[in-house]
Amino acid sequence: MCGATVAGRALSHSITHGQRTDFLIVPGTDAETEIQGLKLQGELFWLRTSGGAPQQLLGVSVRRIVQQGTAPFDEPQPAAHLLVLFFEDRTVIQGGTQFRSSVTPVG
Repeated sequence: MCGATVAGRALSHSITHGQRTDFLIVPGTDAETEIQGLKLQGELFWLRTSGGAPQQLLGVSVRRIVQQGTAPFDEPQPAAHLLVLFFEDRTVIQGGTQFRSSVTPVG
């Protein structure tokens, strides 16, 4: 199943196969876009969810990512690219020479 939406200042396209949904998100310039419980600011994002929960996020020119009120990535200079992996007890961010792991409280 496929779908495309234009919400406010963002363009997104989704493809669903079984429990997985992949989203391609193109936010407007300097706009923050909210999708699947994440707030994203950057040029381009690909998000994979499983059962509605974020699993992986790939971003280009990423400025900010907010998950459950916590900003695991928030930098004045955009990261050229980031890969974010979501686990039940932590979020792992990789990009270029960066590697971060943050623990998100469960419950």
